[in-house]
Amino acid sequence: MKLLSATAALFLCAGQAFGQFAQPVPPRGIDYGPGRIDSSFAYQHIGQTVTSCGRVAQQGTTLEMGVSPYAMIVVFPPNVGPQAIASYNFKMICVTGTVYASDASAVGVRAQIPVQAPSQIVFIPDPGPRF
Repeated sequence: MKLLSATAALFLCAGQAFGQFAQPVPPRGIDYGPGRIDSSFAYQHIGQTVTSCGRVAQQGTTLEMGVSPYAMIVVFPPNVGPQAIASYNFKMICVTGTVYASDASAVGVRAQIPVQAPSQIVFIPDPGPRF
């Protein structure tokens, strides 16, 4: 019984200690050139019109770009079909538009850019892996 109590206490202490260090680490970002920001920093530009760039990591009815939990969401109008949205999957793109706050996530507000026209999105060259 003492061994069980000691083990439980050890796990409890380790869990509390880990919790102190489990905060998200802000991404480093990539320099996409003048006037462009890394999509992982879009949350710092709520209410501003920006060109935000990054790799599309997820897709469905929206695109998710950047490093979670700071990932930015690209929202399409309802008339854009899933096949059109899927063409962006895992590609490097830049999206120009006004940044809005989306629903709160576990770490706070996430950024989103609604897309109204295809001209708001451009494909860009892949800069390669980041280490």
